[in-house]
Amino acid sequence: QFAQGLDRELDFSPLYQLPHLESLSIAAPNMGLSKGPAIRIDFTKLPGLRSVSVCTNDAYNYDQIPTLEQLWHSNDKRHRDLTDLSCSSVLKKLELLCCATKSLEGIGRFPLQWVSLSYLRGLEDISALSGCADTLRILNIDHCGRVKDFSCLQELVNLEYLILDGSQTLPDLRFLKKMPKLKTRKSIAKRVKRTASGKYKFCKPGRRHLMTGKTGKQKRQMRSAGVLSTSHAQRLKKALPYA
Repeated sequence: QFAQGLDRELDFSPLYQLPHLESLSIAAPNMGLSKGPAIRIDFTKLPGLRSVSVCTNDAYNYDQIPTLEQLWHSNDKRHRDLTDLSCSSVLKKLELLCCATKSLEGIGRFPLQWVSLSYLRGLEDISALSGCADTLRILNIDHCGRVKDFSCLQELVNLEYLILDGSQTLPDLRFLKKMPKLKTRKSIAKRVKRTASGKYKFCKPGRRHLMTGKTGKQKRQMRSAGVLSTSHAQRLKKALPYA
């Protein structure tokens, strides 16, 4: 990682003499907020890399590593889709953070098992995810507010974990029934029960010990079940898809 204030290019040739190097992380000064020297690493001379983390616009040909399995890219302002991404045929994990991506076109070419899309403010189209239906197991969509059409999610029949955070608006959750492998959070399921009216009730805490120090009124109030607020109930729907 570059030090802040560096105004000259470094010699990265010693990296090419590390044949067993499998993971490499590259970040510009101040996480890309300030202008620093261009990163001139020839990733084709590092054929054994399996994981690459890039947080800069200057890095190039990092996606041409034949053995690349994991790619984490942040602050990419050049690419609007993934058609130019020429990663290896064994890419399994892709994470994009604060990039200028508008469409996921081209993502279906890779056998991805894990896709994470975070703070992609310009992302509008995720329909290309259907091309990963056979392999995709984990999907995280975090604060991608312009995405309106989630219909492609019902085609991800092998999905096991789905995380939707931020300001997304889903028309309904019936598509979850078409995901037979979607996991239920057991840690929540054994503590929360869904009522017939759609509310979630739970046992109030504080009843296990130290009861002698509580008043009779406190003990009576703790006997009745508590009901979660609407905001908390919306979060639980993601963790309990079959409740």
